[in-house]
Amino acid sequence: TALVFELQGRPGAGKKHFARTVAGRLNLRLAVLRLSTLLGLNRQQGMELLNNYLFTCRVNDCLPYFDLWNCAEQEAELLRWLEAAVGGFPLSFIGSVAEQRVTKHLPVATQKLSLDQLSMEDNLALWREMGSRYPVEGCLL
Repeated sequence: TALVFELQGRPGAGKKHFARTVAGRLNLRLAVLRLSTLLGLNRQQGMELLNNYLFTCRVNDCLPYFDLWNCAEQEAELLRWLEAAVGGFPLSFIGSVAEQRVTKHLPVATQKLSLDQLSMEDNLALWREMGSRYPVEGCLL
């Protein structure tokens, strides 16, 4: 089953750094896709870009990180892109700000972590505790 960690926090809170650290501990890399890029494309172009990104993640042993920066008003479109993407990976990340609620509608297990209030060390300790509940061996197919 797929697991999505939604990392909430203001810009500069360390969401990507945290996800990159987690990926590194799993001997994987992180690949970031800013979803605002997809919102400016038509449906076919957006699907091609998304499929290329997902393929790149698989062949390069990367975990996907979907950055929702600058996407606050297009929740229905964001949900469409995320639903098409997150189910194909056992573990993925979404970087959001506190006002965004897109992940509550995803058809996969999501875990929300706020990085605005914890130090990086506290966040990593929280990841160890939360992550120990989910197997990630054989993370990419």
